[in-house]
Amino acid sequence: MAAEDGYYLIGTARHEYPMYRGLVIRVDTAGHKQWQQEVALSSTILNAGSPHPRGGVMVTGVTNLSEPNYSEDTPLSSDPFLARITDEGTLEWTRTLQPTAGAGRLSAVSQTNGGYLVGGSKQARKDTPEKLWAAYISNAGHQQWSSTLAKEDQKGTLNAVSADGDVWYVGGSVAPAQSDDYGRSENAIITCLNRDGTVQWRYEHDELNGSRIESLHTTANGVVGVGNRGFAVDNDGEGWHFQLTTDGDVEWTQSHTTGPWNWLQDSVALDGSYLLVGTREEESEEDNGPRGAWVLKTGPTGDRRWETTYFDGESSSGRTVQRHSEGGFVIGGRTDVDSTTAGWLLNVGGSEADQPSITSDPLSNVTNALPPETGAVASGAVIGGTAVALGQRLLSDDG
Repeated sequence: MAAEDGYYLIGTARHEYPMYRGLVIRVDTAGHKQWQQEVALSSTILNAGSPHPRGGVMVTGVTNLSEPNYSEDTPLSSDPFLARITDEGTLEWTRTLQPTAGAGRLSAVSQTNGGYLVGGSKQARKDTPEKLWAAYISNAGHQQWSSTLAKEDQKGTLNAVSADGDVWYVGGSVAPAQSDDYGRSENAIITCLNRDGTVQWRYEHDELNGSRIESLHTTANGVVGVGNRGFAVDNDGEGWHFQLTTDGDVEWTQSHTTGPWNWLQDSVALDGSYLLVGTREEESEEDNGPRGAWVLKTGPTGDRRWETTYFDGESSSGRTVQRHSEGGFVIGGRTDVDSTTAGWLLNVGGSEADQPSITSDPLSNVTNALPPETGAVASGAVIGGTAVALGQRLLSDDG
């Protein structure tokens, strides 16, 4: 059942000390800020969020970050981190998950009956590779089980999770443990899990010059993935959109590219179609053209219906996309400004079925833009890596 309409913007604020703080901002459907909350723990970065059944939001990321000191044999310090913030903006509790590892982080979260599926990575020691790591967390933030999913001779991390009923999916990429080839040997991976964390099947895509999963959506017929492939070459590869069946077989696959450079980051399922968001670079006589938030609408099998790009300065990117309750869609992104990064929220009006015009004007077809100058973020803070979570309450067990 829906709570007050609106969105949570989830990201990171940078201060003098501690170096990073998690930042959550609540806005209404018109983009007006209602409150903001900093998670003021030691060097904390927030990467993702999901609605909590009692209202508010569960956010995940990494805490206890420290700058590496290569002149000293300092231990690894970072820990997977999660926190619950109420719908009124109160920080109710925080949890630090400490897997059997020296370091770890959470990159993705998906709400499911009774708790959350989370994914990220862990690393035992400096001389051991980073490993895929998934866990099931109760609504109160307590770990029920965890699983290391990579093979012994592989390194990697999970970027996306999707849970629906008793079928759970996690996705990211793996590479040979000792590889150092700028992503050329990086392979996209999707693993289907049972509710107890055991593996049903594993799909690994061996693509020349790299492949990676960024977003997953569970469907009645399997799982739809969005990512990128062939990126470890001069032309920087192409966006990738595909579906696996419930048995892990490829049902369909599509490539999306609008050169000279593009990257898909997130997606949202519509009624029989999808919206994809990422970043693309415009053609230029210079070495690099301006970059903007790249949005595509596809049909049910990934065929492109339309695309458009919203530019904000010379270097901006689309990080996440959601449907808007009154039609159109909402993009969360960021813009590089001098030596900092500013977060923003953009509401593109009209129905998702209507094709926006392809334009370099960031305000064309836009009903409300929320730049940081209007007070979207705290004074002295910026959002880097914005995620957007719908402001909803989901029926589930109490946390």
